This record gives sequence, C-alpha cells and structure tokens, in this order.
Amino acid sequence: TLVRHDGRLYLFGNSVADGSAVLHLWSAPSLFGRFERHPASPVRISARGSRMAGEVARWGSRLYRLGQDWRGGYGDGIVTFEIVALTATDYEEVEVAAGAFSGVRGPHTLNRRGKLLLFDWFEERISPLAGIRRIAARF
Repeated sequence: TLVRHDGRLYLFGNSVADGSAVLHLWSAPSLFGRFERHPASPVRISARGSRMAGEVARWGSRLYRLGQDWRGGYGDGIVTFEIVALTATDYEEVEVAAGAFSGVRGPHTLNRRGKLLLFDWFEERISPLAGIRRIAARF
C-alpha cells in the first residue's frame, strides 16, 4: 500500500520470506526513486494488524492505517492504527479502534471512493455445488 506524505512515498507491505504476520515499510523520494527499507522496519509483527486492510486514510492532518485481524482466521475484522510519526527516519503508530461483523467473516478490506465505503466479507459454509463451481471456473 502506497501513501504520499510530506513529499515522500512510503510503501507498506509483507515479504514472502517473512509472511503476513510481519509488516515492513519502505520509502523513496519519488515513485521512480529507489525504495529503501525504513529504519523502523518491520513496523509490526503480529497477526493483529500486520496485513494491510486497505489504503492509508487521511482525515484532516491525521493518518490512519488499517490492518487485518486474522488471529482466529482469515477475515476476522479490521484494526485501525493512527500513524503518529512518519518520516524518512521515524515511524510510530497507536491502535485506536477495531471492528468486525457478527455472523460473517469480515470485513478484511475497507477503502473509500468519494462518499462511498467499500468493504468485503464472506460466510464460511459448506456448499454441495462447490466442487462443480471450481471445475467450471477452470473452463
């Protein structure tokens, strides 16, 4: 997930080597500049919030990072962190909220598009047609 802040680009992401429970941060002076690992990276090591759950949200002068909560399984909800320091040398975040739907799994992604909120969720259930749908999807 990319975010521009104070003239720099920051990239939040997970590496294949470390897995989804380790969130790294890279930064560059521009989109075509060299992205280098941030000195504070990894910025989070936990199944609670280490996998990005959407864009970094800006409300006024504040930045909020959304992370997936998958401690009990994929899609358990979203954790919101306020980013209180984000510079080329410093990073700090504080958990400010968490939420999940009841009766279904999710949300695990939340984004804004204008005045709309976009999110997803799913139900865990057994379907007798699941095998047929998987085969049909290959054709």
